[in-house]
Amino acid sequence: MKKVLPCFLLLGSFSSFATVIQYNDFSDTTGLTLNGNTQVVNNNLQLTNNIAWQGGSVFTTNAISLINDSSFATSFSFKIDNNSLGGDTDGLGADGLAFVIQTQNANVGGAGGGLGYQGINNSVAVEFDTFNNTSWDNNNGNHVGIGINGNVNTSNNVNEPFRFNEGDVWNVLITFDGISKLFDVSWSMETDSTKGGSISRILDVASILGSTDAFLGFTSGTGSYASTHEILSATFTNTSSIPTNTPVNAPATFSLMMSALAFLVFRRKKLILRS
Repeated sequence: MKKVLPCFLLLGSFSSFATVIQYNDFSDTTGLTLNGNTQVVNNNLQLTNNIAWQGGSVFTTNAISLINDSSFATSFSFKIDNNSLGGDTDGLGADGLAFVIQTQNANVGGAGGGLGYQGINNSVAVEFDTFNNTSWDNNNGNHVGIGINGNVNTSNNVNEPFRFNEGDVWNVLITFDGISKLFDVSWSMETDSTKGGSISRILDVASILGSTDAFLGFTSGTGSYASTHEILSATFTNTSSIPTNTPVNAPATFSLMMSALAFLVFRRKKLILRS
């Protein structure tokens, strides 16, 4: 599948326009740093294979600016299948994957229930967890949670009734409002990711990171039981205004993401006017 943008497109400066990163597939990984067991298989980013005790990650090679209370939106698609070796009460497979914002680009956290994220400090993560690690997960074997500073004990997680690791393609939209600090996540097997589950939390991302520069990416881990974890596509936009020259062949998730980001910018302007 041909990518609209092979690597990075910078539209103007960070303060006035937008940074757009778009991968319709990963036939070209320019701009990305692959770590651990991550490899490209059939133009997908395979974070881990269905082998026990693997850990993998991929992050942007260059840092993204979050200066001046930047808002951002990211959308991506993932697939988890080839479950093997065993599982928990809801079926075979382990352990899941995470979208991660952090301050380094070449690290992998703990494998197994650590999802390749555990122990990565100065970070925010959204985990799509497929294994019940008892107290870590509120005894929930298929959920979404928001983690901070490498902690996978996400007690505010949301159960997803449909198993993430049945080989379906899941679409995710994450938005962050730099003014209100609302960090919002939605996911679905529909093209419109807002038609499924959701979770949100107030987070001061820059304060957690301790920096206004961050690397974006994905992590995954397998333990005694395993699955194949793949990222199929990903798009990120970081902006304080909406770009006028959106790529003409952008996928539907990109249009949805830009609509969400436009709402964040509209709400930001209202807040400024009221202050």
